[in-house]
Amino acid sequence: MDIEGLGDKSVEQLVDEGLVSSPADLYALKFDDIVDLEGFAELSSNKLLSAIEDSKQPSLARFIYALGIPDVGEETAKVLARSLGSLERVQQALPQVLTYLPDVGLEVAHEIHSFFEDAHNQQVIEELLKHGLQIQDQGELGAEFSASTTLGGFLDKLHIPSVGPGGAQKLADKFGSLEAVMNADWLDMRQALPEKQANSVREFFAVEENRQRSLTAEAQLADFGMHWQSEKKVVEGLPLAGQTWVLTGSLELMSRDIAKDKLESLGAKVAGSVSAKTHCVVAGPGAGSKLTKANELGLKVLDEEAFVVFLSKHGITV
Repeated sequence: MDIEGLGDKSVEQLVDEGLVSSPADLYALKFDDIVDLEGFAELSSNKLLSAIEDSKQPSLARFIYALGIPDVGEETAKVLARSLGSLERVQQALPQVLTYLPDVGLEVAHEIHSFFEDAHNQQVIEELLKHGLQIQDQGELGAEFSASTTLGGFLDKLHIPSVGPGGAQKLADKFGSLEAVMNADWLDMRQALPEKQANSVREFFAVEENRQRSLTAEAQLADFGMHWQSEKKVVEGLPLAGQTWVLTGSLELMSRDIAKDKLESLGAKVAGSVSAKTHCVVAGPGAGSKLTKANELGLKVLDEEAFVVFLSKHGITV
């Protein structure tokens, strides 16, 4: 959760003292709980409690990353947040749906799905939200993600034995719907595929578990608005693609993490240092050497107010 002043040693001490047994317990800590601990005093205790309070409005990507889902690093967390748009969708997403995300294979998709199915993990998330965490940047499904599904692609993702992408597309072209494929008779199936593949499709859907899994996944695609028959949003090129931005100083209207996520959602790369290749610098109060270098290089610089106006022109609210 990027809580300033909460390092490994402090966490271990809080756990050893029985003050913290789950991440949610951090947000229930009181001054009297920690002021007498080793390394703490009145000033450091107040600073830690203030930092914990400041972490209560994480971006969706930061929150997903902080959960510690196996095989989900910072970049995958950003993909999940940008594509699915809300914690609820991330929690609900089935493995077959998650594999539509860039760089998310079936193994990682199952890890994500299993994590959110776990009762303990569900309880921790519920407790975190009860303690006042307000996840930012939640909204609609990403346009590029919603436009990524086709019937042929969906049939391919079912991993029907002997049926590859080409065969899956032939089924889609011949039958036009999942229901029609599942209920096709032998003669119609043979018109679409060779005998071995036709047999494999019929055997696959003769198993009730396979039928239900397929129908459930299709229903979720429709619920999310990414079914092949759903109305598609127009997918345009990202306006800041190819640009490098730098954030410096303190931001008062949003955290640096959220500002970074907003820029990345527009296609920008956010770097930690200023160079001649930097397109723009966002400078909040207290900006130091990075702002000085930006001015020396004659780079474009925005204060936070101008940055918010810039974001609003691209349809992003703060």
